[in-house]
Amino acid sequence: GGFDMNIKKDNLIASIAFILIGILFCIFQSRILSWILTIAGVFLIILAVLDLVNKKNQQALIELISGAVILIFGWLLTEVALVIAGICITALGIKNFVSLNGLSGLSLGKKILVILKPICEMAVGLLLIVNTFAAINWIFIIIGVIAIVNGIGFLFDNNEVKVIKTEQL
Repeated sequence: GGFDMNIKKDNLIASIAFILIGILFCIFQSRILSWILTIAGVFLIILAVLDLVNKKNQQALIELISGAVILIFGWLLTEVALVIAGICITALGIKNFVSLNGLSGLSLGKKILVILKPICEMAVGLLLIVNTFAAINWIFIIIGVIAIVNGIGFLFDNNEVKVIKTEQL
């Protein structure tokens, strides 16, 4: 019994999926988060209805409330969480910048990198605080580009094709 699975074919499927997801992330940016929140909220409400039918009332109530909260407050909660993250990242950048020491033994390139890290942390943190939606859009563009690069990498992955037999698992 069992079946054979061709890794090359799976790489092609994964490659196409990564590239398509990456393109969607680059094009739609923060709107994808809205879709995900909406889908999650609706999914939880559907689960609540199914659990009510199956007489799992407590679970249904929790799912119903969770779904409604996500649908009603999802963006507000996301924005608040990102502002808090921005404050934390900015504070971390300030702490890291203030505590810079021991640069004398480093090459110029290493010094620049060590100094740039906390500056970048402060910049990202401030962007999240001041303009949350622009930050979200850039984050989704970066995720999209990374997904596209990964997808292209899968296309050109010349690793030896392995066949996995289920009997071996």
